[in-house]
Amino acid sequence: MIQKIERDGNFIEKHHPAWVVCANPIERRDLTTATVFHKMENVRKRMRSLVDTLSRKGHTVNQCNTAYRLYVIELEPNPERDGEAVAVYVGETAKSREDRFAEHMAGGKRASRHVAKRGIKLRPDLTTRQEYYTREASREAEVRLAERLRGKGYAVYGGT
Repeated sequence: MIQKIERDGNFIEKHHPAWVVCANPIERRDLTTATVFHKMENVRKRMRSLVDTLSRKGHTVNQCNTAYRLYVIELEPNPERDGEAVAVYVGETAKSREDRFAEHMAGGKRASRHVAKRGIKLRPDLTTRQEYYTREASREAEVRLAERLRGKGYAVYGGT
């Protein structure tokens, strides 16, 4: 909800975004403070910060319920580059793992060249079913997963 208030504290306008009418929202005053801003750029910064904080805690904010997940794709062996190690590609996506794998295999701008040329299958056994509510958290988890797989002897592509 957005309220416009004059500098002297008089109420001017109350605005609800269109999605509020049909989404049955629950107002959670306990998750934020009532702060008055006099500049719109300060409002935007505070809103972004609050949305990021709440999303990291698992709340759905402003109908933004995007969840990111990790995936691992097994690659055809390349003995010259990988030796005896099993080659895998590690990535993160907001799509289903299957859709992202199909996108890689189709080639194009959004595909990894390693997966487009050498992709075999998804390896759900090498990752968890955990979902992340911010892109930043999923990217950090992607790097950790790639490092863990390297430590286990896999030749890892992606994961950065």
